[in-house]
Amino acid sequence: MRSQRPAGAAPCLAGSAGRLPFDDRSFDAAMIGARLEPVPIPWDCADGLFEAFWRRPEAYLEEDVRRGMSVWARLGPDVERRAVRDLRADLASGRWAARNGDLLDLDEAELGLRLLIA
Repeated sequence: MRSQRPAGAAPCLAGSAGRLPFDDRSFDAAMIGARLEPVPIPWDCADGLFEAFWRRPEAYLEEDVRRGMSVWARLGPDVERRAVRDLRADLASGRWAARNGDLLDLDEAELGLRLLIA
């Protein structure tokens, strides 16, 4: 997704919470007293984030859908091909429905996304 940013956009740095790419004492303040709230994903979510199609797994078979999800770039093409192949087979055989059919009754799912509120 960083590579798709327009020229002249604000700087974008890669990092993780445990190892941010900043020198010590780079900031005067940080968020404290924040809370995390779960973000349930509705079954018909149209945002295109990775979790959006949890009840419509056939969407993951479409390359255009996957191109909007940064997770695939991180996993690499071999993993992506294998995941798509296995999902296609599971959908065709009914295995996906047998394992995940209970999802079809849900209107939303909590899939681990959190909103940080400070």
